[in-house]
Amino acid sequence: MLKKTLLIYTAVRLDGLNLLYTLKKENNAWKVVKIEKKRPSTIGSEAVLEQAFLRAIGTEIFNATKTYYGETRLFDSERVVDFVQDEFDDK
Repeated sequence: MLKKTLLIYTAVRLDGLNLLYTLKKENNAWKVVKIEKKRPSTIGSEAVLEQAFLRAIGTEIFNATKTYYGETRLFDSERVVDFVQDEFDDK
């Protein structure tokens, strides 16, 4: 009885390219039978990064909104509009 063994190996290059290797064991040695190259989609990546940033500073946004309006307010269209650096209190 001939036993076939397959192995799938994934590698990511430094430039972001994903490589998917399909290997087959023949005569006690692994042989590459297929290589797939895929570059992850960058569509929306800026939006994802912006959402992650907003989540990271969510408490500060909430406190600043409360201070500015004098009460808590909910918002559903958050966007980073501007950055202002405080040269004396840069955190």
